[in-house]
Amino acid sequence: MEEYKFEVNLVATVRVRAPDEATAPGVIPTVVTPPSEAIIGVINQPHAALGVEAAVIGVALSLEKNATLVEVNEETTVKRQGDK
Repeated sequence: MEEYKFEVNLVATVRVRAPDEATAPGVIPTVVTPPSEAIIGVINQPHAALGVEAAVIGVALSLEKNATLVEVNEETTVKRQGDK
């Protein structure tokens, strides 16, 4: 079998409760992480059961240093792409 590597654009929305805006982004990297080998194995099980001959073998993620604040207490702070 051949091994293929793809780059995909990923947008994640992470809701954080914190005492202030400066503290809040510090916890984002704790949840936006690549899946472990065990999780990848679980993800691949339905593919194999359906006869799909492709399997994910690894995932790497990198985070930009600055997160964009889009909402405070459910009030929009910036327009997101697609918002009117």
